[in-house]
Amino acid sequence: MPLSFSEIRAWANLTKIEPEAWEVDVIKQLDRAYLAEAMKK
Repeated sequence: MPLSFSEIRAWANLTKIEPEAWEVDVIKQLDRAYLAEAMKK
């Protein structure tokens, strides 16, 4: 299951990190790439 925006927001709140929009986009892209590779196995 891919990361949701609410999960990324929860992480940001817990760590006191405010990612910029492009950083959230990169996290989502990396997550999709990871899941795609994991499904191949």
